[in-house]
Amino acid sequence: MTQTLLEKFLFPFQSLRSGFFTSVSFGSIQKTKFIFRNYWSSVFKEIPLLTVSVVKRNENRPFDSVRITVLGFESVALFYKK
Repeated sequence: MTQTLLEKFLFPFQSLRSGFFTSVSFGSIQKTKFIFRNYWSSVFKEIPLLTVSVVKRNENRPFDSVRITVLGFESVALFYKK
């Protein structure tokens, strides 16, 4: 019920719950999208402690991405081409 109330009040926020992780999309600001995930699930044998990843766009991927994971919590920023 709490999630339903939050969805009504927090329209730009989208939440996805799967068996692997919880993902929250903070909507888009112009050509940028922010996503937050946590990997605290019994499915994963190892929880990532510290990971930093920067991927440049190419013909298969129309955006640059920056991913930072600390203690199983991941923040992703996607920068789309204008």
